Amino acid sequence: MTDVAVLDWEVTAPEPTPEELEVERLRLIDPMPMRKMVDDFRDGTVESRAVAEKGRRYYDNDQIFGETEIAWKRSKQPKVIRNEIAPAVNGMLGVIQQAKVDPRAWPRNPDNEDQADVASKALRFVADSQKWHKKKVDAAETFLIEGIAAVAIEASENGDPIITQLPYDELIYDPHSRRADFSDAAYKGIGKWMYEGDLMRRYPLMREDLSSAFTSSSWGGGAEMGLDRPDKPENALGTNWLDPKRRRIFVVELYYLEDGEWIRCVFYVGGLLEQGPSPYKDDQGKSLCAFVFQSCLITRDNQRNGLVKAMLSPQDELNAYGSRALHLARSRQLKVSNPEYPPEVDSKTASQEAAKPDGVIPTGYEPVQTVDLMQGMQIMMAEARQALVRQAPTPAVLADASASNQSGRSRLVLQQAGMTEIARALGRLEDFENEVYRTIWSVLKQFKTEPWWIRITGDDSKKPEFQGLNQPVDPQSGEPIDPRMAQMMEERGMKVPKKNELATMDVDIEVETVPDTANLQAEQFEALSPMFPLLAEAVGPKKAFEIGVALSSVPEKARIKDMMEREDELTPEQQQAAQQQQQMQEQMQQMMIALQQAQAEAAIAKDQSTAALNMAKAQETAAKARDVEANTVLKAAQFVEGQPIDAS
Repeated sequence: MTDVAVLDWEVTAPEPTPEELEVERLRLIDPMPMRKMVDDFRDGTVESRAVAEKGRRYYDNDQIFGETEIAWKRSKQPKVIRNEIAPAVNGMLGVIQQAKVDPRAWPRNPDNEDQADVASKALRFVADSQKWHKKKVDAAETFLIEGIAAVAIEASENGDPIITQLPYDELIYDPHSRRADFSDAAYKGIGKWMYEGDLMRRYPLMREDLSSAFTSSSWGGGAEMGLDRPDKPENALGTNWLDPKRRRIFVVELYYLEDGEWIRCVFYVGGLLEQGPSPYKDDQGKSLCAFVFQSCLITRDNQRNGLVKAMLSPQDELNAYGSRALHLARSRQLKVSNPEYPPEVDSKTASQEAAKPDGVIPTGYEPVQTVDLMQGMQIMMAEARQALVRQAPTPAVLADASASNQSGRSRLVLQQAGMTEIARALGRLEDFENEVYRTIWSVLKQFKTEPWWIRITGDDSKKPEFQGLNQPVDPQSGEPIDPRMAQMMEERGMKVPKKNELATMDVDIEVETVPDTANLQAEQFEALSPMFPLLAEAVGPKKAFEIGVALSSVPEKARIKDMMEREDELTPEQQQAAQQQQQMQEQMQQMMIALQQAQAEAAIAKDQSTAALNMAKAQETAAKARDVEANTVLKAAQFVEGQPIDAS
């Protein structure tokens, strides 16, 4: 018999991936603390959510329902709706729509003005690319009706800020927060229904957990939810977070504070899908919440409402009097003319005849005069309508502002006078927009580190111009270099400086809605502006303009300076003529140089000839002097020897 060797193969399990380790970590975290936050929100905002739901129905012209509708049907009153809420809200939205504002970055130091201009351009580019103004108007609608404006600001894969406007019925927040901007909130989030298949595709390692959610009964989900349940997120806030019929799960994305830092988590009724520190930081390196909330009004009971809440009661009054007045106009009450002589026809028959358009009132009856009732109801209707009108921008004043041919500042004063009643609400909406831009700036500084080009408007509002951000430059010359070359230099350990680097800019962000004196420089410029005509006479208009630009807080000072220093751009024909003129000037210059050289050579030749002539004359004079000297010596010798002296 042959011996068979049995080999024991040791089977080793593969090392888990980081994603699998993360899933195991999430399964160990108890979701009950996060669920309790959602339950606290549900219990603490019952009143405000009911008012918000009613305000939305009234805005949508659905104002007669419930017990009121039953009572009107019982008394046979017509269903009359005189909707004054929608025009009031639309008027405020129209003011916001027309008052388009731009973000403005203010320098924190005198040397940061150029950085502030670049930051302003970057913010405007993001606002335009994200269609922020349209989203702001949509957020303002929920701000005025339900009472909260909300957006989410996140970074895309390439670092671009993404702005998402959040519906009111998806919001979740700390009900104990008392500030309008939610700066004291311990948590903020959103919740929405998602299909099981979509969740499994997004979280493939959680497929078994998500599927088991519908079979587990430990969290109260089940068929008792019903099949005709309204498809509203707030209906899931509680124990029933599942929709078994349509295989949907209620998912919450929540930011909450833990030890002073924002933590982001995504969870459902059965556990956590994501959890970790917030990826967003501010200028000081502190964590940021991606959700920006702003409420319109806060009651003493900590309930958040919009301006529509104050319009509900006058609107009910207006509808009630309108319905009663129409009912009274369509019906007539009868009374017995003379009680001593009873009428021949009973009261029911008389009422039926009185209700007919062509009916004949029987003998012994007469109509009851209701003029006083109609007049009283008309007065009450006028007062109710006036109470509603006061909640909106004043139409007469705004009409004067739009039709006025006065200056922009005068129109602004008129518009502000027409919006006095809603000035506080609009001020909080401006605070909301400021916070949105500050969050966008934080996202840009943190995630937008690669070279980036933004498009800005050209000088003629048609020709596009581009502004480079985070552009690498040569360390020696300061000239722009190719980003690939900069990357190679950094890989070799060389530090490459960047021009217009967002991460190093030190600015404050504000929205600019009116002519502002936000800093001392603007106030000083306004005080010095009457002196500019005298300054122009003293130093000249161009110099005075340069001084005015330097003293002002106008953006793009460097660009204005470059425009003043550079020559105007010429057309091709003008450029050709200029080139020809330049060539002629060069030829004339060459001819002048040649002429000057010829004149110089002639002058040199003349000088040389004059010098030769003078030398010849000098030599002749010297020769004559020598002859005279020799003759004198000869005569002296003759005299000494006693010879006769030659007279010649």
